Amino acid sequence: MSIARFPAPQGYVAVPTLEPRAGMGGGGIVDGKYLGPLRFFEESFVRNELRAAPEDLCVVEVEGQSMEPLLRHGDTVLVDRRKVNLGMEGIFVLYDGEYVVCKWAERVHGSEPPMVRIRSSNLDFSPYEIEAERCQILGRVVWFARRL
Repeated sequence: MSIARFPAPQGYVAVPTLEPRAGMGGGGIVDGKYLGPLRFFEESFVRNELRAAPEDLCVVEVEGQSMEPLLRHGDTVLVDRRKVNLGMEGIFVLYDGEYVVCKWAERVHGSEPPMVRIRSSNLDFSPYEIEAERCQILGRVVWFARRL
């Protein structure tokens, strides 16, 4: 979907939504065709606060309890698709070979073959490791919002 085809109101920019929603313990497959409806954000927020262009970002609604209390079911996150380097631990939206998940992710230093460690904030959920070649990093979470 071309962002340019949908003009944003003045002072706003359009950011695509990743469909299906990323599960914090379940989800779906990743493909460009899953970039869905647009959401609008203040242009100054995107460019100045996040230091991004609209096409660098996507909106994801997360589900599940595995990232509580930090992220909760129904939270909306903005993902910077340029930030795919796992050199520094962070919260990423990624395809782990089975699901799209929103989790803490980091490289496992010195592992052969190269591995990625994926873990939740909620300690009731066990961390796991996968081969890096099976893992597709969609980007790093840079902002979130929640309903009260």
